[in-house]
Amino acid sequence: MSAFTNDSTIDDNEIIWRRIHQFQVVDDPNLNRKRPSTAGFDNGRDIPLSVYIASEAQSPQVVMQDGKEKYLVALIVGFVRQLGLGIIRDSSSGGLGHALLIGKKTKGMLNSMAKTATWVAPYVP
Repeated sequence: MSAFTNDSTIDDNEIIWRRIHQFQVVDDPNLNRKRPSTAGFDNGRDIPLSVYIASEAQSPQVVMQDGKEKYLVALIVGFVRQLGLGIIRDSSSGGLGHALLIGKKTKGMLNSMAKTATWVAPYVP
């Protein structure tokens, strides 16, 4: 991963938020809970994935404002880096705290993100 696809100033312990559409929620009997589907993280194998750095975004309410999505999930930056994805800030296209996950997303990565993501209140199914 090059320096251009991973901003090392973003700490591994940072929380990132991803907006989830109401049709991207599934019941997972193995986890005994609702979770986002892999589609919630799949916008194309090589296309950057829009997220928000929680500590840099104003609030979940601002992140959810003007979006068609109904739910919000959290992941840890270090986790997505361990999967092989990089993260860069991108406030010019998504506002304060906006960032992009960069890299080729495999089905295994999508599955891991979907199963590890936690819901952010009050945007919980």
